[in-house]
Amino acid sequence: MPCTAIQSVASGKKNLFLAKLVYDAPNIEFLTPTDGSIVESNQVTFSVSYAEGESALDLTTFQLISNGSDVTGQTNITDGGATFDTTLSSGEYTASAAIADITGLSSSRTIDFTVQASVFQAIAECGPTSGSAPLTVSFRSKGEFTEGSIVAYRWDFDGDGSYDTGYDSVATDYSRTFSQSGTFDAVLEVQNNLGELATDICHIDVTDVPPEVITNATPSNGPIQLVVDFSCTSDDANDDITLYEWDFDGDGNYDYSSTTSGGTSYTYDEVGTYAAQCRLTEASGLTAVSDNIDTITSPRPEGSPTVAATASPTTGTAPVTVNFDGAVTGGSTIILYEWDFDGDGVYDATSGTSPEASYNYEAAGLFAATLRVTDDAGLSSQDTIAIDIGANASLSISDDTFQPEYGETAAVQTTLSGTVPVRVLILDDSYNLVRTLVDTTRDAGTYDDYWDGADDDGNLLPDGVYYAVLEYEVAGQTEQIDLTYTTGGSEYNPTRNSFPSSFSPYENDPLDIEFTVPDSQGASEILAFVGLFNTDTRVVTLVNREPFGVGTHTIYWDGLLSDGSFATAPSGDTFLFGIWGYPLPDNAIYLSSAPVISDFSVQPTLFSPARDGSRLLTIQFDLSKDATLELAVENLATGALMFQGEYPGYTAGSNQTLDWDGLNDTGILPDKGEYRLGLTARDSSGSTSLTRYMLIKVFY
Repeated sequence: MPCTAIQSVASGKKNLFLAKLVYDAPNIEFLTPTDGSIVESNQVTFSVSYAEGESALDLTTFQLISNGSDVTGQTNITDGGATFDTTLSSGEYTASAAIADITGLSSSRTIDFTVQASVFQAIAECGPTSGSAPLTVSFRSKGEFTEGSIVAYRWDFDGDGSYDTGYDSVATDYSRTFSQSGTFDAVLEVQNNLGELATDICHIDVTDVPPEVITNATPSNGPIQLVVDFSCTSDDANDDITLYEWDFDGDGNYDYSSTTSGGTSYTYDEVGTYAAQCRLTEASGLTAVSDNIDTITSPRPEGSPTVAATASPTTGTAPVTVNFDGAVTGGSTIILYEWDFDGDGVYDATSGTSPEASYNYEAAGLFAATLRVTDDAGLSSQDTIAIDIGANASLSISDDTFQPEYGETAAVQTTLSGTVPVRVLILDDSYNLVRTLVDTTRDAGTYDDYWDGADDDGNLLPDGVYYAVLEYEVAGQTEQIDLTYTTGGSEYNPTRNSFPSSFSPYENDPLDIEFTVPDSQGASEILAFVGLFNTDTRVVTLVNREPFGVGTHTIYWDGLLSDGSFATAPSGDTFLFGIWGYPLPDNAIYLSSAPVISDFSVQPTLFSPARDGSRLLTIQFDLSKDATLELAVENLATGALMFQGEYPGYTAGSNQTLDWDGLNDTGILPDKGEYRLGLTARDSSGSTSLTRYMLIKVFY
């Protein structure tokens, strides 16, 4: 407890001293980040140490502020210190920490630091990622490197450690069929222009196909004490069947089992109708059961006839006409033949003389067609035969790019060969359902359904790629027409404009690159880059497989490399611009609604801001639609983001302006040097424009 003399007073023969007691305040320091440091990761850990001074600490008074936000409640506070983990984008940041002791005496520390995060990653996309063998999987090669470019890609499709493709200098998409069941971790390896490698895994599960059960019951009907011969086999001669089981009376209990054969017989001694069923088990453990239509048994009273129904064909694709017939043995003279073609319990055709009939199946499904015969003694018997009718379906998008804000819609055309319950769905780029266009039963025909770009609640969805999927049901099974992983991806070179011999980024003159996505290819992902002509090395990626709709587009290059330095070709070499297009899948729809910033310029490009913010830099531009603007200013020397501002309420129009006073986020003058301004527009749906960049120099 130090004591400081503050005054000497004479009193008689004594000097009196007035003293002020000075208590030691707590000590508090940032361990990470430190003041003025550069953090080369988006993952930032604030680590703060503190120690008591004269009095014990009051931990409840600790406070941590990150860029103006109080994060104390998310901080782990202990006797020895405090930690807080967070994710920050590249830029300049300020943090402060404070603590007091039990007497109220406090200390604080403030630091400034910069986040310069580099991202280098492989992005392995594949699909479908699960299904039964043989499973054909499509693979899409993608990667990201914020400090340069991806220059090579290769795939190990089955994850066995041996790469199945050589290095591709341009992203190439592949497909591979997995014939055997198993779990596979396909590996994509990418290499950047610094020679570094990164990998990503796409997990694929391939399952066995259960056996299809083929059954028969002969005879299926007749007088009681009816002996029925049953057969049960698999459709695949190579299936390793280890167990055959029969449930003769349909009560769910299996009455017969064999490890060698599904052939057996059973005697029915009571009148009734029984749904006999066979179950097969493979060595892998997979099981399958019969549909039991062909094994419905109907023992009848003594003296009843026996009928055997026939049909041709028993399978087909709607619409299909099936011819029916039958043969009768035993009983008395047959006076009535009745057919229930669809198994609904209602007899659709009758005859007193013949079992012959025909029926046109327009709907898809599995139908239990039943022939019932009645003799002149009033005794009847029936036989059932399975009619398996499938359906063909297709889906197409005639114009895959549309602008809903201009009243445009996207037409999804589907064709059905038969009557089926159908759903036409719109999925977003993450495969989430955003809109159900159709949910009904439709007859055979071609249908056009129009999507207005809104979700099921009527909200306009953001700019981006969406997918149309057709689902339809046949015999209780959902079939799907989804072209996402079976179409698209074959690269092509979009046409582009001719380049000038030079450009001047510091004079509002970047390199304009105008390219066209043609109707013949449809909406496409675009990969655009600048490389070296002689060494086949990319130095900067301008667009990394970003989607663009059909039409003409412009991107810009300000001459900078990813690290903020100016691109300079080695002696004897020149720069080469490359552009590749990758058509989106045939079921993709590009919803074009993002704002567009054009005719972008800044004045002055040689800027001397004032300490009080009175001298302004003016950004002029055209804006295609109402939007909120976001301005970001980057220090090219450090790579730090020194200013971020948001400006709502801008309306569509030409010659729009935005002023910046030149001060950073904390109101301080920036260092002299070179800066990059980025302007982005964001509309009410969340769609964002391409960021427009321009370069300036700050001087004093």
